[in-house]
Amino acid sequence: MGNLVNFSIAPWIARVTSQRPLARRLLAGCAAATLFAVFAAEVTSASRNLSATWDEPYHLLAGYAYWQSGDYGVNPEHPPLAKLLGAFPLLFMRLKGPRVGWNDAKPIAIVAARGFVYGNDADAILLRARLAEALVGLLLVLLLFEAGHRMFSAGAAWVAATLAVFDPNLIAHCTQVTTDYAFTCFLFAAVYALWRVAERPTWTRLAACGVMSGLALASKHSALLVIPTLALLAGVEIACRVKRGQPGGLAPRRLLARESITWVGRLILIYILALVVLWGFYAFRYAARPDGMQLWASVDNYTILLRGHLAPRLLKTAARFKLLPESYLFGLIDVLWVTGGPRSTFLLGHLYPHALWYYFPTAFVIKSTLGFLGLLVLAVGALETWSGECHRKAAYLLIPPGLLMAVSLTSGTNMGIRHVLPVYPFLILAAAAGAWELARRRPTWAIVVACLMALHVSSSLRTAPDYLAYSNELFGGKSQTYRRLSDSNADWGQGLREVRAYLVRRNIHDCWLAYFGSADPAYYQLPCKLLPDPFLRWWRVPVDIPPETFHGVLLISGTEIAAPYWEAEAFNPYSGFLQAKPAATIGGSILVFEGNVDLRRAAATAHLYKALDRMNARDQEGAIQEALQAQVLDPQHPGPSFLLGYILAQSHRAEAARLQLEESVKLAHAAHPDFESNWETAAKAQLALLP
Repeated sequence: MGNLVNFSIAPWIARVTSQRPLARRLLAGCAAATLFAVFAAEVTSASRNLSATWDEPYHLLAGYAYWQSGDYGVNPEHPPLAKLLGAFPLLFMRLKGPRVGWNDAKPIAIVAARGFVYGNDADAILLRARLAEALVGLLLVLLLFEAGHRMFSAGAAWVAATLAVFDPNLIAHCTQVTTDYAFTCFLFAAVYALWRVAERPTWTRLAACGVMSGLALASKHSALLVIPTLALLAGVEIACRVKRGQPGGLAPRRLLARESITWVGRLILIYILALVVLWGFYAFRYAARPDGMQLWASVDNYTILLRGHLAPRLLKTAARFKLLPESYLFGLIDVLWVTGGPRSTFLLGHLYPHALWYYFPTAFVIKSTLGFLGLLVLAVGALETWSGECHRKAAYLLIPPGLLMAVSLTSGTNMGIRHVLPVYPFLILAAAAGAWELARRRPTWAIVVACLMALHVSSSLRTAPDYLAYSNELFGGKSQTYRRLSDSNADWGQGLREVRAYLVRRNIHDCWLAYFGSADPAYYQLPCKLLPDPFLRWWRVPVDIPPETFHGVLLISGTEIAAPYWEAEAFNPYSGFLQAKPAATIGGSILVFEGNVDLRRAAATAHLYKALDRMNARDQEGAIQEALQAQVLDPQHPGPSFLLGYILAQSHRAEAARLQLEESVKLAHAAHPDFESNWETAAKAQLALLP
């Protein structure tokens, strides 16, 4: 069999690699056209079939405000580049403009963003904005091909481009109006540009590296990692240069000093250009908002959220001397606060009250195709064949993802593979280079590589267009992702269009829906009544009280079941559905249950929300009645006791209030002894105020 393989495969490889120039160009043109057509079909299908994900309306509102009025105070949590790109096609549409006034606090702006997208033609807005973002996806594919060709070979370039075009995670996020993909693309571009500088230093190449670094900084705050990344790679270049030595016999110490000075100068120039590009995206203006408008909190005041002393001091100094734009500094504080945690983490079916150091490596294994993981293993085994002189190539492909993954191990927020998405292009190129080298050496390896590539492609095609919910076959595929991971890994609110198609196809006109997301169910004309959601009251939607037992069709977002936003499983009215078998899974995002379903806990939460509404309307008697109803339906939930205690305290009935508040603390602690929930914190704060 081995001789047969050698006989049949080896001549074919030789023929392909020895084609005449015209034939090779024709073959390359057909391959490029095929990949482009596949990419276009993927991004168009994903863009058309998905409702807005959680962050998209907020980013679109912000980008539109940037173009229209230069108001960088809208959504300052992220730099402008991706938002400007996504919102650019909207400038050519007749839209009802966003209404964002002096108060631009996040919840208020998010509600305004939903009204902006869904108060217009949301389908047209999302399609145009997503296709604009997909241009960055196409740019990354071209960059991977270019880098693969220059650093390795034409074969490695084609393998890398194919892997990228069919990678579910890259396709999923290049069709989102979010910041992750832009950071992924321009970090890779900056690193590749530095490689080009090292190969032949010119002013043009130095400028390109500076611009790409600036575009990365303007994409996402975590792109600050580009600074140490380029510095580490410069260190590798210095070490390699000293190791090779000077042809003229220059002493190693003098050579080290000369190379160090040279590279420090190059890095300074690159960093200055990057800073100029970043300021350019804020119109070279320090103030976040135009016309004397102020952010809802100053940079100095906002730093109170941060732990320690060094970070607040540095940020206050940067604000005082206006070293960086105000909006950028404000967003950086927000990122440091959010990633500092602690926040709940859902992983492999369990909800943890804190971050897990192994979350992102585990998510990477779950969310990557088995074919790609297999090619990575081959690449590691073939490291010596592609690492290059002094292991320079290995350094360029492994240091950036290694640094990002190392930083992610300390993150206090575990919410999605998108936060480490930039590791993919580097690892794709490493896998492609190693795989092609092995395939070129022996026909047996060529068959192995071809099989792994086919597995990668087929796995991606099977999940289309639901790339966000992808998980590989070892973990059950997209229909089971919600049992392993949550939020942007599985269900980010993208499923409402597919729900509509499912209900129409099944002729369903009566249902209940527990929906996680910022899209508007009313826009999609769903015949479902809404069940409680942690953010339902944000949208000012009337709360319906579901029956304690419902016979019919129940739809639940996967993220609702995972419970990360309910704080603890004991507070989540849908946690019991995690182990239940759904009748269907729509797009890997929303689960369908049919027959008799127990909604007692959901009804209790609905009564709790009504109690809050009555309390805000100063209807204390009505609030008490709703809280008592909630307490009867779910006696283990700390919320009703807290509300009763709060209302009694406002009525100056201190002893009765104390009993209820202490009961709330007791229930909250019993539900999760290792986790102090907001209910417990609020109850303790009220107890401290009692006489």
